[in-house]
Amino acid sequence: MKRDLRGFSLGMSKDEAARLARSQCSNFGKVSFHGGMRAEEFFASSSEHGKQFSCRFADGSIVNYALTPRTSKVYKLNGVFLSQMTCPELLDFIIEEFKVGEKYSKYHPKPKADRACQGWSWQAGPAYDLKVWLNEPDTSRFNVSLMDNEIVRENEASAAEPEPPTGARPRL
Repeated sequence: MKRDLRGFSLGMSKDEAARLARSQCSNFGKVSFHGGMRAEEFFASSSEHGKQFSCRFADGSIVNYALTPRTSKVYKLNGVFLSQMTCPELLDFIIEEFKVGEKYSKYHPKPKADRACQGWSWQAGPAYDLKVWLNEPDTSRFNVSLMDNEIVRENEASAAEPEPPTGARPRL
């Protein structure tokens, strides 16, 4: 089952993702809350939202990835891609590209959206979610979202592990 977008993979370390971004993005940077975007997930282990980074490609595509605060792994990927595929063509493409079954649920990403095409959602494994929806009625762009809930659980479990003792004396 495909777990990556343009080389960014679920479970990838912060450093691996940053190296990949610097090598292939035409514009790369942290997405700040003030810019209106943030990873939606709130982590109790660190009392913060996951950090999100954005990579823009020369062809106009964008891949955002979000990192867990404690383990610094990519747990979520969001991509925006340009396309002229029709709804049925896009659905066939996603099923083939991501190796997901034809069983999916339909949804509107925004409850009051009146779109010619609905979004599709797969619970592709116990921890892996895939969502796809169209940005425009004329199908000029589509969005893909991947999330690995097991990476989120690993991050939260790491908070329960005691910190290894250091040999240094505490500063008073």
